[in-house]
Amino acid sequence: MVQNSRTTNAVRNAAAGILNRFVGVFMPFILRTVLIKVLGEQYLGLNNLFTSVLQVLSLADLGFHSAIVYSMYRPIIEDDREKICALLNLYRKLYAVIGIIVLVAGLAFIPFLDHIIKGGYPADLNITILYLMYLSNTVLSYVFFSYRRALFSAHQRSDIGNNINSVVQIVMDILKLIILFETRNYYLYILILPITTLLSNILIFASSCKKYPQYKCKGRIDQTAKKEIVKKVSALAIQRFGNTISTSLDSIIVSSFLGLSFVAIYGNYFYIVSSLLSFINVCISGTTAGVGNSIVVDSVDKNFKVFKKINMINQWIISWCVPCLVCLYQHFMNIWVGRDLMMGTGFAICMTGYFYVAETRKVVQVFKDAAGMWWADKWKPLAGCLTNLIFNIVSVQYIGMYGVISSTIISYLLIELPWETGVLFRNYFKGYLREYIKDNLCYLGVTCAASLAVWLICSYLPGTGVLFFCIKGVVSFAVSNLFFVVVFFKRDEFAELYKVVLNYFPLDKFKKSKKI
Repeated sequence: MVQNSRTTNAVRNAAAGILNRFVGVFMPFILRTVLIKVLGEQYLGLNNLFTSVLQVLSLADLGFHSAIVYSMYRPIIEDDREKICALLNLYRKLYAVIGIIVLVAGLAFIPFLDHIIKGGYPADLNITILYLMYLSNTVLSYVFFSYRRALFSAHQRSDIGNNINSVVQIVMDILKLIILFETRNYYLYILILPITTLLSNILIFASSCKKYPQYKCKGRIDQTAKKEIVKKVSALAIQRFGNTISTSLDSIIVSSFLGLSFVAIYGNYFYIVSSLLSFINVCISGTTAGVGNSIVVDSVDKNFKVFKKINMINQWIISWCVPCLVCLYQHFMNIWVGRDLMMGTGFAICMTGYFYVAETRKVVQVFKDAAGMWWADKWKPLAGCLTNLIFNIVSVQYIGMYGVISSTIISYLLIELPWETGVLFRNYFKGYLREYIKDNLCYLGVTCAASLAVWLICSYLPGTGVLFFCIKGVVSFAVSNLFFVVVFFKRDEFAELYKVVLNYFPLDKFKKSKKI
């Protein structure tokens, strides 16, 4: 019964998360397109740059959300309402402090704005005013009710928060489009950002109070629990620092060395990959609370079977996304932004490599986070960040944006992927590392073979335009999935997945209804 509940929650969270990601990808895609056509690529470059700067400054969120949610798993199982209320009270206070820290750090960064933009920016814009509007959006995300979102995450009901975000974003993004077309005023366009954040947080607060009225912000946690949270937050702080620097400084480095137009080009390519990653990660990350619950109550052997099943799902998705990217990336960019805003095919291949490495890490990260193993690899992100930063600064001066994305891939492959995998398998899945490596090498081989096959087939479809894009897409999807199913359909994990599908889509009932 508990297992069915976890599966139901995971499916429900994944469905709502996918919808939320669809809205979060499709609407911004339209906005990016309109922004380029109406105002130009430099405005889009500014948007990417300020977003990256504030991601770095938001390091003040030192992982409290993950630590608090993890700390709620057992009290929820034991129905310890007093402790949950105390944790929620601590979370609220911490986020208020975080908002102030972000505000102060953001204001202190203002004198450096001109130094991170090479080649100038649109003359009709006041960079300081724009930056303050972006900063206000980030601060509001902390100081108004966002702490209540932890209740949804800990109860495996993140679908509620995602659904609220989806509705709010659709409405506000439509308003952004109207502003762009009717006024072409970039200030009004950006003003919608803090309004969206504030409205979403208010609705999250109201919904959580209705769903969980028994939880109020009151009480204090005992010193033992507080020390444990401080330890986890300390580890998460270091991890957040390294991870954010690795992902956010790319745009800042491109802006500093190459200019805003190159930031827009880099951002467009990265947008495709990050959108794919966000869709997949919603499905995989939606299992985190269920995995955390399972780690508390089930055996290591049983959890490794769950791990293998989730890993197969993840690798299956990767195995058809990579061939599709290899075949369709440049074709899509040509349709979307045109050749003037494109890089060479090699850059698209590099981005595809980044996608593969980033997504392969995800299942290990989910289980490591669910088990609260942040302290065990606390120095990993700093080592990866330092490697990435050094390669970035050196290589961008010789090979431009190729150096920026290659540096990230190198830091992932050499530092972060082996480090975090070792931590999980040394501390929890002891004795299973060889099996995991063997599985992933098999998945990699199938993905490479499918990519080569798709590339060869699509080379005979040289046409451009939407029709040929759709034909190539169908071919890529069909061939890559055929490769995966043929190779892995006899595995136990595949049979388990088939049972889950039958549970939610009972084909036998469908056949009976057809006979009737």
